[in-house]
Amino acid sequence: MPPNFWVDTAGWVGVAALLAAYALVSTRRLEGDSPLYQALNALGSLLLIVNSGYYRALPSVGINVAWIGIALYALARYRRRRRDVTIQPHPTPSGFAATPSPLLTEGQERGGGAAAGGGEG
Repeated sequence: MPPNFWVDTAGWVGVAALLAAYALVSTRRLEGDSPLYQALNALGSLLLIVNSGYYRALPSVGINVAWIGIALYALARYRRRRRDVTIQPHPTPSGFAATPSPLLTEGQERGGGAAAGGGEG
């Protein structure tokens, strides 16, 4: 096996990952901001950095470092958006939310308490 076999393999796998990501987005099988698309970009670029660095192709290393930075930024943004999204209650036929009001006490939520006739008396 040639000494640069693994470096060349890393480069070709990186190329395949980048081309797969591009093809999936171009054929609308993935969204451009999907985690899988960004992960394929980051992985492909990382593997190309290994290959390009070994062969001292510094411009290729530079563009792939930038490519990874963009992919990681997009992944972080995706995670932040998912974390910040709150689930809104679905409207009911009466138009009121199906979740209990935070102003009610636990007993009032279950039908107890003064408002439901379960108060002291």
